[in-house]
Amino acid sequence: MQCSGKRTGVRENCLREKTDMKIETITRNDIPAVTDVWNESFPEAVISPESFDRQIYKDFLLDERGMFCAKEGSVVTGFSIATTVHISYAGRSPLPGCIPVVAVREKHRRKRLGTALLKKSEEYLVKQGVEKMQIGYPTYLRGTVLSILGIDTRWQGALKFFENQGYAPREAIDSMSLKIESRKIYEEVAENMEKQKGIVSGSLAPDDTDAFMKFLQNGFPDSWYEQFSHLYSKNLINCEEVLIMKQNGKIAGFAGPFYVAECGDTCGIGLGIAPELRGKGLGLALLYGIIRMVCQHGGKKITLFGAVDKINYYGKAGFVPDAVYLFMEKEIRMK
Repeated sequence: MQCSGKRTGVRENCLREKTDMKIETITRNDIPAVTDVWNESFPEAVISPESFDRQIYKDFLLDERGMFCAKEGSVVTGFSIATTVHISYAGRSPLPGCIPVVAVREKHRRKRLGTALLKKSEEYLVKQGVEKMQIGYPTYLRGTVLSILGIDTRWQGALKFFENQGYAPREAIDSMSLKIESRKIYEEVAENMEKQKGIVSGSLAPDDTDAFMKFLQNGFPDSWYEQFSHLYSKNLINCEEVLIMKQNGKIAGFAGPFYVAECGDTCGIGLGIAPELRGKGLGLALLYGIIRMVCQHGGKKITLFGAVDKINYYGKAGFVPDAVYLFMEKEIRMK
């Protein structure tokens, strides 16, 4: 979840007595101004108005009735999004009502705009019949309006704000990140791959997609197979965003998928090797291979979630511990 209080703190109880504030549903005419609020609040994840519009109305098909903007006069001062839409990049797990973003311009904070926007979002979700609300959205698509899983624990103002609104932490997830503007695959990794007889790697070929799915089903049935099968059923697997390794023409490993956002961020990179090839350095070779592919597609940063316990492995490629996110939820008591 992204909340504009992460830097200066959210103190909605410090009110100004008078304000010409109103809350309206977002229309396409509001998108440029709403994008400005996003970019001011999250400069590390800048989105163009064109991308913002495409994500909402085409890529994710979000319900306009669940999107709200705060205005003072005709000036957009903040916005929020609420959704029950289950996009393919969120896997198959049941989806609660989600509030992916609440953002207010810095100079318009402390006027209860954040509270008003949050309440509107909650009212929308209640009308959709949800039983619980979650701050954030469960997807690996970085740099989008559905970007972050939960509340960064460094955003103390946001944490306090949502706790005051009845949200409680459910669990936490760690992350690691790698800035890759100038990274190159290590020579020793490339040499190690070349030593493995019959081993080749490259982007997934469309003709290999069925064989790739069978490889995942046999080797990773409860994890990556679920993720890819959902994308496969929607014809959304981008072969150029998946690296595969073959031994004697047979798929023996993979890395990916990745999605490079407009800001250069990507994450959600899985990695798997056939059991008989483990312990030979090929996993690290795949890791460097996917880093190289991300670079080739314009990526500047990779984020891995739930990977800090493998720091001895990912640290070899330069990954370092990053933010810890809290999943915050509120139960809905139906009358």
